[in-house]
Amino acid sequence: MYGVSLLPPEYKSQLQQEKRTRLIVLVAILVAALMLLVFLTTMVFKWRYSMEISALQVEQDQLQTRINALKDEETIVNDLTNTKLNINNLVASASKLSTNIIRIGDALPDEVTVTEIALVYDLQTIAGTLKLQAPDELTLRQCVDRLRLLDGVTSVGWSQLVTTGEGLTPVSCTVTMQLPRVTLN
Repeated sequence: MYGVSLLPPEYKSQLQQEKRTRLIVLVAILVAALMLLVFLTTMVFKWRYSMEISALQVEQDQLQTRINALKDEETIVNDLTNTKLNINNLVASASKLSTNIIRIGDALPDEVTVTEIALVYDLQTIAGTLKLQAPDELTLRQCVDRLRLLDGVTSVGWSQLVTTGEGLTPVSCTVTMQLPRVTLN
C-alpha cells in the first residue's frame, strides 16, 4: 500500500513544521524532566550529606570535650609526677642533711653546745647558721677554727658574741658557714 496525500504542498510543509515543533517540544520536555530529576537527586544527596555532616560535627564536639578533659587529667598526672620527684628529692636531701649535721657535730668540741641550727640547701652548697654556747670565748674561737677545717668549707664567720657575767661564765655566738653538699653513692 501506498500513502497518497492529496493536500496541497503548502499544507504539507506546514504539517511537517508542526511535527518538527512537536518533536522539539517533546525533546525539550524530556530534557527538562531529566534536569528536574537530576536536580531532585542532587538535593536528596545534599540533604543526606548535610545530615551526616551535622552528626559528624556533633561527634567531633563530643570528642573535643573528651580531649579537653584528658588534658586536665594529663595536667593532674604531670603534677603528681612532679610531686613524687620532689618527695624523692626531699627524702634524699633528708639523708644528706643528717650526714652534714653529723659532720658539723663531729667538728665541735665537747664543751660547746648547739642551741639552734638552720641549714639552707641549694643545688651545690649548704649555707648554715649555728648558735653555739661555750664556757668561754677561747673555746668558741677553737670551735670556729675546727669548722674552718671541714672538707669543702668555703667560709666561716661569727658574730653576736654575748658574755653573761664575769670569768668562766658561758659565752654564745652565731656562726655562719658554707660547705658543699654531701653526695650519696
